[in-house]
Amino acid sequence: MNRMLFKTWIWGFYKTYAGFLFLLFLLLFGFIRGQEHLAIARFLVGDTSNLVYPMGVFVLYGALLLFFSRRFFRNPKNRFLGDLVYLPGFPRYRIIWKGVQGLLLPATLYGLFLVIVAVLSWMPASALVILVFFMGLGVILTWLFGQMLIHPGEKV
Repeated sequence: MNRMLFKTWIWGFYKTYAGFLFLLFLLLFGFIRGQEHLAIARFLVGDTSNLVYPMGVFVLYGALLLFFSRRFFRNPKNRFLGDLVYLPGFPRYRIIWKGVQGLLLPATLYGLFLVIVAVLSWMPASALVILVFFMGLGVILTWLFGQMLIHPGEKV
């Protein structure tokens, strides 16, 4: 089931939004030099109130995932994913959690970069806020996607 989920859901998302993700990758890692990346990251982790900016982008990315997944789960070709409902709670949500982590991979990598910069800059509060934020975002998206699979026709 994991392999089928990854081939349909995750690869489907990356195929659909390849241009957007390429542009996002260039903005986050490509146009400016490494020193400027570090300066921006140090600004973001320098004060926990500055973390609102990347977290806002990550929340918008999560909303993009929600919109894609709602259309994806409602597609008649993907009704086989509804079979996840027959799994017990923990195994079902573990499979969905793996899918969410695959979908959040670009955001998670940038978040990990920010955590590394925060730790090296002696800003443990910023690193902790970023880690808690990503855990919370992953848990919320996992629950929402689970609800979308259990109730595919209803608005979640």
